[in-house]
Amino acid sequence: MITKCRICGGEFFEKPILSLKNMPESAQGFLAYKSDNQAMDINIVQCKFCGTIQLDCNTVSYYKDVIRVGGETKTTSNIRREQFKEFIKKYNLENKKIVEIGSGNGDFLKILNEFNVDCYGIEHSNENITISSMGGGGEIREYFFR
Repeated sequence: MITKCRICGGEFFEKPILSLKNMPESAQGFLAYKSDNQAMDINIVQCKFCGTIQLDCNTVSYYKDVIRVGGETKTTSNIRREQFKEFIKKYNLENKKIVEIGSGNGDFLKILNEFNVDCYGIEHSNENITISSMGGGGEIREYFFR
């Protein structure tokens, strides 16, 4: 568990912004044994000093190149559309900027562009950046922590 801000080393506010209980430790790998599947609690926290919002857990080994299940279907796109609509409304994000870190091939950015938000993505994979730029997914900046 991370106890200090990754950016400035400052302390987090005591109460997390959001707590997610019993989440899978890994979402990408295929495990050799079912018993290897560990659950963990994840907290989204904010630094008291610089305001950076981050997870309080260590990253997975493959964090730079995480993939999503390919082939967005009409059904899954509609589900995401409704989720984003609720998210934008709940957090009053109309006319504001949204940055998706780890934006993959831009599938989510493409849907976000349908709303009254200014969305951007940050992505490590050059292949995904190229795919997104061809598909109108939104502006993706090259990953800057190489």
